[in-house]
Amino acid sequence: MTNAGEVLFGSTRPVSLKAGIFATDEKLTFLDMKLYEDNVFNLLGIAEEYILKNIRWRNEITGTEREEIPEIPVAVIREVLANGFAHAIYNGRTNHEICVHPGMITVYSPGEYASIHTPEEYIRGNCESEIRNATIAKILYLSKAIEQFGSGFKRIDSLCRDAGIRYSYESGKNGFKFIIYRPQIQSDTPHVTLDVTLNGTEMAVLAILKQRPDSSREEIADKISKTVRTVQRALDSLRDKGYIRRIGSKQTPTWEILK
Repeated sequence: MTNAGEVLFGSTRPVSLKAGIFATDEKLTFLDMKLYEDNVFNLLGIAEEYILKNIRWRNEITGTEREEIPEIPVAVIREVLANGFAHAIYNGRTNHEICVHPGMITVYSPGEYASIHTPEEYIRGNCESEIRNATIAKILYLSKAIEQFGSGFKRIDSLCRDAGIRYSYESGKNGFKFIIYRPQIQSDTPHVTLDVTLNGTEMAVLAILKQRPDSSREEIADKISKTVRTVQRALDSLRDKGYIRRIGSKQTPTWEILK
């Protein structure tokens, strides 16, 4: 109980959380990287805020009211995060980790999958729960961070299906990764999808220019570990596809983002 309380609420045994934003769906070119060390209750709020600040939102107007709606429901994000912290191994070899990619968000928890039942069995049936951290799970349940014991996969599956969100997961020796796939970007014209036919290099270059429009070719090449010639080809392609427009001279260009 003392150990669980310290992990949940204390300050002498902080839990580590890495959070990052990547230019592509590979963990190669990062646009932001943070390391947080705090107790579980504070990290739940930090993790949720980090994801919500770095995903897309849309506005829906009903009557005279305007509502902002995230591309991934808040309930899905909260459930995945809470279950990740509830069933993790603490003081293990890896840390909690959140990665925001253009096409997906991954939530990694230390500790291999611990149940004899597969996630599909929990989703389809009513299997008994197997709890690695009984005290932590119970307190998170009492605080309404998780709904009830053993229902995490079933609830996440239901929330994702209701929202039309795809998901998957990966289980390894050191940890469990939950993957939430981000919806395809839609244009302002109904039933028209934006051109997303960009290769990995073009996506990385575009992401860097969105962060810093005055980046030089040499700076971009250094960040994405490509040659200057490769970066120039990507810039030319992005310009031709209507994603960017150069402002200023060739020597000191600034790029205006059009999409």
